[in-house]
Amino acid sequence: MKERNIRDMSATKKELSEAAQNLLQLIPRDGSFVGNTFLRRKSGLEEAGYWQARNELEQAGLITLGKGRGGSVALQLTQLIVTSVPETPPPAEANLVTDEIELYEPLKKLLKDEWGKEAEQTEDFFELRITASPRGRQRDSGQWSRPDLTLVEVNTFEFLPGSNLEVTTFEVKKFEDAQNIASVYEAAAHSRWAHYAFLVAEVPTESYEFPERFVSELERFRIGLIMMWRENGNWKFEVYTEAERLIPEPKELELLLKSFFYDSKRVKDFRSRVGK
Repeated sequence: MKERNIRDMSATKKELSEAAQNLLQLIPRDGSFVGNTFLRRKSGLEEAGYWQARNELEQAGLITLGKGRGGSVALQLTQLIVTSVPETPPPAEANLVTDEIELYEPLKKLLKDEWGKEAEQTEDFFELRITASPRGRQRDSGQWSRPDLTLVEVNTFEFLPGSNLEVTTFEVKKFEDAQNIASVYEAAAHSRWAHYAFLVAEVPTESYEFPERFVSELERFRIGLIMMWRENGNWKFEVYTEAERLIPEPKELELLLKSFFYDSKRVKDFRSRVGK
């Protein structure tokens, strides 16, 4: 394995704008490429501001440009010192799970901690459950019949009458399986029940970039993409692309809700929230 350390570039950095200096800090120090889409999202810059900062780094000879969806960048190799160190297992590979089921509980906790905060504050209905077929049991109605996780929300608003029901489905894939384009179609199959549908893909690191065809197929079906990864023993996640709102058939939605609340203690609460 190679370890690369950046040489002293303080003189060059002084000539950069603050945005360019901040952007430079987000580029991996190991010389690997990272996508422009990811960097712009992490930097918080508007599109025009991002490209201006990126062009500054290129003109200063600090980065090199690469391919990929939306292009990518890496630290300029001429700015790096390469020294040999003993071989060690790549930390990213060591963090990957061996079974998809290992991702369910961490994802459930992440979603409840992040997405459930607003519902908790407003006292809206928020119920998230693992709905994957139990291990060893055949799926109820054929291939791709159950989302791995399902979220049911009922929101009320101060100036709007009634309540708003939203169902979100999550198809979860470990890194190895997420590389197969079939995972997109599996997530898309769940859209008949959902107002929003996501594919959740395990990735080695937060800087992972998905192939262009993979992302375009998700967009074609209006499916969102969430990436999750393990860092220093803790799971993290980020919405890579947002899901678009879908209009499920009432009969299909009714079937999902019946299955979802089959053994739930919150079914009475749910019914009251939707006026039943």
